[in-house]
Amino acid sequence: MTTLTERQHQVLVLLSDGFTTSEIGKQLGLSGATINVHRKSLLQKFNARNVASLIKKACQEGFFRSGLAQQLDTHIT
Repeated sequence: MTTLTERQHQVLVLLSDGFTTSEIGKQLGLSGATINVHRKSLLQKFNARNVASLIKKACQEGFFRSGLAQQLDTHIT
């Protein structure tokens, strides 16, 4: 089971909602470069090649339930 930090989980949820790097950065008060670091870390953790496969693998691991935007507290470290 993949474990995520709270920030990684926030970025994952916002990516799944279709937000851009810039939009995620504005929502979280972080730079685009920092969001890219989190995105790249997520891609590595899930062994995903792109955001689409990242979201698919996160869904398969149970990170979302009944809608991609609902956050879960069980996978946050």
